[in-house]
Amino acid sequence: MTLRYGLLPVAAICFVAMFLAPRDGAAQMVDFGNVQLPYWKDSTYTFTNTLPAPVDIIKTRIKKIGGDFIIITGAAPFTIPSNGTHVMTIRFLPSNYGLYTDSMYVEGVFPGSPIQVGLRGTGVTWPVEMQSFTARRVDGRVELRWVTAQETNNVGFEVQRKTAEDIDFAVAGFVPGSGSTRARREYAFTDPFDVPAVAVSYRLRQIDADGRFEFSPVVTMEADASPASRFDFTAGPNPASDRATFRYLLREDARVRLTLIDASGRTIAVLHEGEAVSGSHALSARLDDLPRGAYVVTLQAGRESVSRALILR
Repeated sequence: MTLRYGLLPVAAICFVAMFLAPRDGAAQMVDFGNVQLPYWKDSTYTFTNTLPAPVDIIKTRIKKIGGDFIIITGAAPFTIPSNGTHVMTIRFLPSNYGLYTDSMYVEGVFPGSPIQVGLRGTGVTWPVEMQSFTARRVDGRVELRWVTAQETNNVGFEVQRKTAEDIDFAVAGFVPGSGSTRARREYAFTDPFDVPAVAVSYRLRQIDADGRFEFSPVVTMEADASPASRFDFTAGPNPASDRATFRYLLREDARVRLTLIDASGRTIAVLHEGEAVSGSHALSARLDDLPRGAYVVTLQAGRESVSRALILR
């Protein structure tokens, strides 16, 4: 069970096939990993001809006809020159959740023909896709708001609170979920606890129908609500791998825009844009479809902006 945030990944994985039959007969493998329903993932398979003469590929086929793996581009027939390469694109489109396996056969005029390439991937569903989670002080109390894009077997959200004086989070309340839905849902919760003028943090414990659970990002209301800076902004973890969470604290309502910029200064993606109320916000995005390297994340609130470096590994 996993909470998913933000953007859909479409990863590209590169594998190299040598035209030599494995001595132990073991098949090569393309592993697509987890793919969220109802989406797909594409991978490129690169054939490398290490022979001193051109190689003719006569046939490429997937064992299961009409299955969940499809050759998109680069299917046979084709010829690979000596020391040349040929790229084929394979798509994994799971029809349901669970593990899928199949085989691709490559037949041609070369030693060891045909080559068998194993295909493997897992279709997964995400119980809750959360778009945002915010907190702000209203008349001495803290008001929480969050938005989900879709839910699957979601019993609800246990709201948990932790002040600067507490050792761990404690239950502040519970908000029922919407079961299973593809529609956008908005939730709100006002903490009945009179929050003192200290830093206080909140998180959601999302609970599935089978009892499994996952925690949301933490949002924090700072003790000092009137510093000189108009807003605070952090991005992490840093370095990040497949997902990053962006947290910002607004001192007043503003229109915000969160952008990702590469090392050349080109805007790669607008991660979020819209009106935001004063208070603490947390947004997450999946980034595993991006090349590894250095990026800059810029948050603009009204006429002001602040940037943070983000490394993807």
